Amino acid sequence: MDTTDSSITFDSDGVCNHCKKYEQLNIITKQETKIFKQQLAEIGSREGKYNCIVGVSGGLDSSYLILHAVRDLGLKPLAVHIDNGWNSGLANINIHKQLDILGVDLYTEVIDWEEFRLMQLAILKAGVPDLEAPTDLFINYALRKVAKKFNIKHVLSGTNPQTEGVMGSDWSYGQRDPIYLKGLYERFSATTPVKLPFKNWYKSLYDQLGGGLSIVRPLKYTEYSKRLAVSRCERDLGWVEYPRKHGESFITRFYQNYFLPVRFGFDKRRAHYSALILNGDMSREECLYKLKNEDITGRETQAEIHYFCKKLRITQAEFDLYMIQGKKYHIDYRTMKDSFIFKFGKKTKDMGFFSKGFIDYVRKIIEH
Repeated sequence: MDTTDSSITFDSDGVCNHCKKYEQLNIITKQETKIFKQQLAEIGSREGKYNCIVGVSGGLDSSYLILHAVRDLGLKPLAVHIDNGWNSGLANINIHKQLDILGVDLYTEVIDWEEFRLMQLAILKAGVPDLEAPTDLFINYALRKVAKKFNIKHVLSGTNPQTEGVMGSDWSYGQRDPIYLKGLYERFSATTPVKLPFKNWYKSLYDQLGGGLSIVRPLKYTEYSKRLAVSRCERDLGWVEYPRKHGESFITRFYQNYFLPVRFGFDKRRAHYSALILNGDMSREECLYKLKNEDITGRETQAEIHYFCKKLRITQAEFDLYMIQGKKYHIDYRTMKDSFIFKFGKKTKDMGFFSKGFIDYVRKIIEH
């Protein structure tokens, strides 16, 4: 990691705050283990065809998660895939192959492409780095929607501190902020989204505070590494690794390999590799070599730019202008932090009406 993360700090030994935070994230307390076991017992006691939901993308983490859920934990998941129009062909093959092998049913939620296209185009026009935030927001909404439809109380998440415990503090925003994203849509498309599943801030807050749904992260409580996951998914699921990270989605790959580093100087490989170093998956020397010598844009970059422009129905000249326009960030627009609940929380905290822990908890949910 380097100072492209504006909030990075280093101690006298040159160790940054991310390393220290990583250590804390990977400490599992007895209480956490107890809660996790209780969650597994609750899931296992549920009768019916499905007792939990797993979001699948064809990527490594979700592939290993559903394998772990079925083979190791003995759960009966319903797989849910959110189609935002950017799937790679290999991702579709990986998804269907693994679910067929595991005997797991698939439910696909398709995001309206025309409005999603306008959403991503609005982000380009706004000049902000948050091109992937709408996908993350709508994945969250879709999983909750399907859980409610099938009366399922537990969603298994593939997020884990072992391989994802490092990230630049200001490299992206909006994954949980419908006020921000909807505001960009309305401002830069001059219309109101009808089919995109935006929720009011208070509904989002209620959902994230709980809303009757439990988010379970099994990978945190098992031995998990990239090498282990790749080896087992290839052996047990016939999973095929992608040439580049996030190869399951064109937009995620293009966003991380081209858009972010070229336009904003944010190279997410630094975060990904840092977590892999700390997890023992790669050496620091290997990662430094890859940072220096990997051609992340690749020979096919121009073809990818052409495809990106064609999908969004813009010319390459328009895209080139978006890439060189003035840089802006979420703080330049209205966000959830401008909402009544955030300001109320801050005021009541300052006045001592509620405990600091409660207010910090609400603020953390709004921010993240």
